[in-house]
Amino acid sequence: MGCRNLLGGWFGAALIGAAALATPPSLFGGGGDEGIDILPFRGGGDASGSRSDGAAGLGVPERPAIGWIAVHGKTVKLDANGRPDQTGLLLHSHSRTDLFVGTVGSEPDPFAVTTLDLLTKGPRKLIYGEFVPAKNALGGEPLLNLNGRFELAVLDDSPDGSAERLELIGRERKPAVLTVMVGHRSTRNGAIGPSFTQVDSTVTDALPSGAIDLLALREALLVDHAGSGVDIAIVLSTTTARGVEEAWASFHADDSEPRFDVEIRIP
Repeated sequence: MGCRNLLGGWFGAALIGAAALATPPSLFGGGGDEGIDILPFRGGGDASGSRSDGAAGLGVPERPAIGWIAVHGKTVKLDANGRPDQTGLLLHSHSRTDLFVGTVGSEPDPFAVTTLDLLTKGPRKLIYGEFVPAKNALGGEPLLNLNGRFELAVLDDSPDGSAERLELIGRERKPAVLTVMVGHRSTRNGAIGPSFTQVDSTVTDALPSGAIDLLALREALLVDHAGSGVDIAIVLSTTTARGVEEAWASFHADDSEPRFDVEIRIP
């Protein structure tokens, strides 16, 4: 019951997703397995970005405002068919220019650290879509949607993690069902659901906003579960014309840093 009461307070205005995007998404790249040729090198002589040394116009990636997103693993194949309003994990204030293929410590710009470390898992591609706000738009920020099977560690060292905002969202932010499952996993490989060999509790509720702030919900759940050794899965389910789409994000209660095992299931 403690978990149910805790969640009840989060299904209000505090967890309503960002307002609907006012302009259409901007997609990019090819749609195949181009990979390296759509990495974030801007060039073009424009050095007006966040770098202060003028190198952005020399084929050097612009320094991210927040930090790099390191992408690595055995199945690193970047694609561009994703949309930022589809079921997945939405990263606020990040764009495709923040992505690089490599591990922490191998950033394209050594003076900008990695804040999100993304490890791809399984045979599925990492699919991403970017929203670029209209120029001079009030409150506009770049948004990056990630789709596939991966693990994401938040390495931001700010005390409250305020530099990062991670949202689990359903397609078009339609009303969804949110489930929180507490138990024990036998492995972090394969599908998340079957990896739970023991389920201690399951709480389900309506989520009118169609989105959930992962870091905020994690902190709330740790009030009751920190130090317990349990695994917690957050599942967002949305009904679409093609069937039920699910976004899973699981974490271990005793992880020293926010680390989410993410699986997006789209029929």
